[in-house]
Amino acid sequence: MAMRLPHAMQQLDGETVRLLAGSQTISSGQAVVKELVENSLDAGATNIEVKLENFGLDMVEVCDNGSGIGKAEVLHVARPHYTSKITSFSDLCELQSYGFRGEALSSIASIAHLRISTLCSNDEGAGRQYDFDSMGNSVSFKHVAMGQGMTVCVTGLFKSVPVRRQILKSAKRCREDLKRMEDTLLAFGIAHPRVRLILKHNKCLLWQKIPSQDYDSNLSLVLGPSITQHLTPISFSSRDPILKLRGYVPCPGDGAVVSRSAPDRLFVFVNNRPVAIKQVTQILRQSLADAFPSQSGRSPVAVLHLDVPPSALDVNLDPSKTSVLLTDLVRLKSCYNFRILCVQPSHLCCLNSTHLLLKQQWKMSQRTVQKSCNSWIRLCPTVNKIRGKRLIHQERILQTQRIQIFLYKTRMINRCR
Repeated sequence: MAMRLPHAMQQLDGETVRLLAGSQTISSGQAVVKELVENSLDAGATNIEVKLENFGLDMVEVCDNGSGIGKAEVLHVARPHYTSKITSFSDLCELQSYGFRGEALSSIASIAHLRISTLCSNDEGAGRQYDFDSMGNSVSFKHVAMGQGMTVCVTGLFKSVPVRRQILKSAKRCREDLKRMEDTLLAFGIAHPRVRLILKHNKCLLWQKIPSQDYDSNLSLVLGPSITQHLTPISFSSRDPILKLRGYVPCPGDGAVVSRSAPDRLFVFVNNRPVAIKQVTQILRQSLADAFPSQSGRSPVAVLHLDVPPSALDVNLDPSKTSVLLTDLVRLKSCYNFRILCVQPSHLCCLNSTHLLLKQQWKMSQRTVQKSCNSWIRLCPTVNKIRGKRLIHQERILQTQRIQIFLYKTRMINRCR
């Protein structure tokens, strides 16, 4: 094949730029569902229904009862980088919404047909329905009967990217994408107890979650009581840096019940945003392996919520906004490691029976003595960084052991404040 000579450098036309950017931002039907559901949640919706046809390739429709879009704003809603979430980059330090780039609807319009119907609380009469072209311009308008909120209908997904559409039409890829859509809604269902979520495919109900006022009962609705009864709550807060950590991890002895070969039921949220933090996921998996050696290599069913100041979080890393950076991840990992280990009695293996003073020390801190081994401390990944001496030698005098264990406990507690 003859080498093709390069063209002279020139600026790409607007339609090509939009198609290149849009097909990167929206890589699958799951990405469409995620972006539209996030828009609904940002609009304050408490009832969100997702309808699919042919696994989303023919149609993805998201209907909500949120605030809707005003007449003046809707004309710009599908144009790139139009957003009401922020006005400048510095606003990311106070970000409270899921979206902020103004790219989702613009990207969808570039690779599919986009139709939006909306009705605001202050609108008079019927709702308004708009069709948009690939450049994000409104090309048609009519009045429709609807309740308050917004309905976004996406048809002919990836009609402008035939190779991707052909690949996504395979039976395997369709099943995988549908599974990811369900997992996405599961995550939002956990993060928003008071929101009703419904998923339908080809007019068949696949999954739904009713509103709940209580977080525990909501978690049971999403994951099922057969799973949540084997989970135990954890919590932690710190003043420097300011962070709050809460969640659910496997109960002692129930690792086999709440572990899976894939990490599809391991949910991590930062400021209620479903995210993927590799280091935290590794801690969760290692904690499961330490507590239940027979489950090594598997992923726990776990839910972890982390609340930090928006200024300590960078969510502008990738188009999906699921990869994030935290300013003090090292400290978080240390504190989280300690709390996960201490909450599970299977980790709290006490010292040998001859270490009477140490046993008393642990009893004073209300930790249960369960079984005999050298020390539960050696199971803690962070201990090698801060302990001065190993505490597992029988010949050490009890007084020295008592002092060392007290210092260790004090340091760990201080690290976790």
